[in-house]
Amino acid sequence: MLLVRGSERERQSRADDGVARADPYTDPFRAALDSLTGFAYLISREYCFVWNWSRVRASLAPSRNARSPASPSLQRSSSSTTYVFPLPPSLSLSAAVSAFSPLSFASFVPTSTHPSSREPGLLVLSTTGDIRYWENVSMALSGVDRWKSASAGLFDGELVRGLHQLSPTAYLVATSQARILLVSLSSVGGKVDLAVRPFERPHGWAGSVWSAVFGARAADPRAGILALALSGPMVDGERVAYAVTEKNVQVWRLPARDDGGARLAIEQDLFAGVLEALQGEKVGNEEWAINEGKVEIVDAVVAP
Repeated sequence: MLLVRGSERERQSRADDGVARADPYTDPFRAALDSLTGFAYLISREYCFVWNWSRVRASLAPSRNARSPASPSLQRSSSSTTYVFPLPPSLSLSAAVSAFSPLSFASFVPTSTHPSSREPGLLVLSTTGDIRYWENVSMALSGVDRWKSASAGLFDGELVRGLHQLSPTAYLVATSQARILLVSLSSVGGKVDLAVRPFERPHGWAGSVWSAVFGARAADPRAGILALALSGPMVDGERVAYAVTEKNVQVWRLPARDDGGARLAIEQDLFAGVLEALQGEKVGNEEWAINEGKVEIVDAVVAP
């Protein structure tokens, strides 16, 4: 692991100590491997740790000159560098809320050209909607405090449920009030700009009722969008996003250009179909409404 001078060294030391003292049964972590950039991250309550896992894996691969195929080459280089980023501070949340939504979300921002050979940027989003963006992960070694910041503009009681990459310059945010927000990255005069806009539901009675009912709710980290699944691009470049809630699914049409022009194609009941498929028979309204926690939707994916 590479240690650097000054505040970076101190931050690295505090982060290492925090991970070493962590209790895996009580201290939550979130981690992911990104096959496009070759980088990985691990998120704790205070820090996001980033490293190039593809290079580490390559350095541990059997050496061609080794006598035994099982003998690993343990030569280390800059591939062992761990970058440490401070996360946005969490606002005061009740113990019940913190227990289910304690961690920030993250996504790598690949370069438009040669994403696998150049270090990516890093986008992080707190549960309460604070956004930080570093243009390059190497900023953790010098200039980690020079992040770009923005706010997701959440409603009272609204929490972030997920962060999903739509393109290298567009990211979808799912919330506990069943909303989808678009975070866009753009370059203005050589400087990166962050913009956030919500997907607009159809105007009229339904939209007004939606805002009135969900505009001010107590924070519930288990409500809203449980899963957000994206289709691959179609012939015209359009993609489809499926936002799954406890009982329904929103189907959004996303244009090829990441300009926020998403259109809600349909919103319909999903849960009744799931129950009927599991039980092999028609489900009545009472059984659909009660359910008693017997069936729960936890994730979704678009099958090819």
